[in-house]
Amino acid sequence: MSNRKFIIIFSLVGIFLIGSLVYVGIDLFGNKTQKTTKQTTTAKKNTFSFLDFGKKTNTTVIEQPEATDTIEVTQPETTTKKLIRLSSRRVSSYGFFEKESGVPGTQTTISGQNSIFIKSTGVNFTDKETGLIYQLIDEATENSRLSNNTTPLLGKSLIGNNGDSVVYQYTEKDSETIDTYVGKLDGGIAPFNVRGFFLPKNIIDVTLSPKKDQFFSIIPTPNGVIGLTQNFVTNRKTQPWSSVFSEWVADWSNDRVITITTKASGDSDGYSYFLNLSDSRFTKVIGPEKGLITKTSPDTKNILYSKTENGQPKLYLFNTSSKTSKSLDFSTLADKCTWADNSIIYCAVPNIIESGVYPDTWYRGEVSFQDSFWKIDINQDSISNVATLSDIDNIDAEQLSYNNGELYFINKNTENLWKYILQ
Repeated sequence: MSNRKFIIIFSLVGIFLIGSLVYVGIDLFGNKTQKTTKQTTTAKKNTFSFLDFGKKTNTTVIEQPEATDTIEVTQPETTTKKLIRLSSRRVSSYGFFEKESGVPGTQTTISGQNSIFIKSTGVNFTDKETGLIYQLIDEATENSRLSNNTTPLLGKSLIGNNGDSVVYQYTEKDSETIDTYVGKLDGGIAPFNVRGFFLPKNIIDVTLSPKKDQFFSIIPTPNGVIGLTQNFVTNRKTQPWSSVFSEWVADWSNDRVITITTKASGDSDGYSYFLNLSDSRFTKVIGPEKGLITKTSPDTKNILYSKTENGQPKLYLFNTSSKTSKSLDFSTLADKCTWADNSIIYCAVPNIIESGVYPDTWYRGEVSFQDSFWKIDINQDSISNVATLSDIDNIDAEQLSYNNGELYFINKNTENLWKYILQ
């Protein structure tokens, strides 16, 4: 009997020990599996790859906001889909085109011939190192070369005439003389030759008309400067303006008005004027203001401008009817903004900006910014954040422009062409 009790007790103890070991094993295994899953989930949530952008191959940890934060944060997954690098080449400038071409078909009958008219839109841009023109219709496709002519030491270029014409500015080997060449892509099969003519040497500034069919150049003379408009196709010229002063920049606002502003410096007073093309009236609208940069609305009713205050570039809106200015509470340069229409403005605003002499230090490349995009609606009197790019790879936007729901710009840090999809 005692042996039987002993066997029973021994069996119960054995079952208890085995059960305990199994429990501990499950607990340890389960906890380890749970911790590993949590770390993996956290890593997937907090890391973001720059491989899509082609500049860096490492990952960066993006801190998520606390639950008590009230700001709206753009998630990395959304940003990667909306922010797209269009070219790995160093880009001098770019321009949009929209063309229709007829190809054999049966859907549309025009002039007794069966044709399908295909509309293509895209971007032409110039390579800063070679001056070659490239075309991009879709960011998923390869950049196709449009021109054969190389232009070394390219400083500035403008693409107009629906992508068919270009204005090159570059320095000669003496690093002092500026040549300006106006060319047009000839016919045939791409890549095309660029054929054209030279403007007088040391052109001070060139700007395109809103329709991109003409250009306005400021040309030095023994008595100062003259302003000349010229058509890309007909070469028709007019001289609506002259000045004894020579340091100017121009912005062709609409068919009637060109905004002409003194070259900006944080150390000197700046002035801005309207040049009326119909009667050559030259009227002061803003000034004096230190570091003055202007961007005029297409209807010329408002001027977005920046000026230097206490070592910071501050953004203002000037109403040309009431002659009053309103602060927009932004520290950015008007050169980093664009008008989408008569009431909507988009700006690249530095997240952090140190005190300095602006815009001089930015122009010279002594400082660079990390921008976010903001939208200003002057009709609704509202300002809203479009995209926070603080975790993207140092976007310092210049040559910002709006086209069909997208912002295009050149990243000043890398000189690559980018776009941000707003929709």
